[in-house]
Amino acid sequence: MNRRVFVQPARDEASRINILKSIDRKVSQALLDRLDPYEAQRIRDKLGTEDFRLWAPKASPRNEATWEKMFPGDLVLLYPHGYSKRLRCFEVTGTIESPALGRLVWGATAPGVEFRHLYGLGKEYQCTLTIEDFNEVLGYERNNTIQGFGVYEYTKAQALIASLAG
Repeated sequence: MNRRVFVQPARDEASRINILKSIDRKVSQALLDRLDPYEAQRIRDKLGTEDFRLWAPKASPRNEATWEKMFPGDLVLLYPHGYSKRLRCFEVTGTIESPALGRLVWGATAPGVEFRHLYGLGKEYQCTLTIEDFNEVLGYERNNTIQGFGVYEYTKAQALIASLAG
């Protein structure tokens, strides 16, 4: 299987709080009952009937195009810039477009900011990769900063996966 590796920066205080709401504490199935029954079932069909971890990039045409490449089994490296030097690594369990779920989980954010392209996160892998290590594996300057939601495929993805293993 040719896994892709997605990189998702989480740079600000709002991201830190949202990590607590939907990754460190899973999204409960009971929360979905607050949605329209059709929407709740559609989410369960895509993300499962157990409590789940959830994340999303801010809605934009570029982020949507990246998100559309995501499939179950791909990996996400979450970079909680500002409070951790280590990346967190998760396996993608599914994707769904649901602005209603984004609002329900993370609430109202800044005007014009929406979370609609959501993805479920399953297993969290032990990851000792720092941002400096990440940059080194990809041939970037060690002090490079991840600028946005992105995807690595083929050779770069395989190099990142190999670096996670060892």
